[in-house]
Amino acid sequence: MKNLYLIGIMGCGKTTLGKMLAAKLGCAFCDLDDEIELQEQKTISQIFAQSGEETFRTIETEVLRNVARRTQCIVSCGGGIVLRSENKKIMQESGRIVWIKRPVAEIARSVDTAKRPLLKNGADALYDIYHKREALYEDFAQEILENTTTAAAGLESLENLLTKRLK
Repeated sequence: MKNLYLIGIMGCGKTTLGKMLAAKLGCAFCDLDDEIELQEQKTISQIFAQSGEETFRTIETEVLRNVARRTQCIVSCGGGIVLRSENKKIMQESGRIVWIKRPVAEIARSVDTAKRPLLKNGADALYDIYHKREALYEDFAQEILENTTTAAAGLESLENLLTKRLK
């Protein structure tokens, strides 16, 4: 199995479902934001504050290239991974891309804005971000998973989606 890249807006369930699927399949899990923080020795918020979003996106692509060299890894990508078209090619050449699609209203009720630099002015910004990125998620995605219920149900749907695709 090549890598599996989970994309979608912040709070859609990429990390939760990714960790669950990796544990169930016995493969590695990688959170791209964690990898960035490890490499840079700074939090995502610090990178945004000190260097700006453009620098962060450059680092993100660099880290994605490194992660793409791995195999059999479930990768939770940051919500803005779709803002650079080169990231699509990197992911497609090294795995499959699944868009975890969750209603924005549900995310807005549950997201912790303190840990999200793009939501520093509140969760309402989530709607704007989603509308700006929705077409990009659709363009990148090779599969779409509607994540509308529980994590367990989302995991089952993700497994079914992958199993169906492997047949």
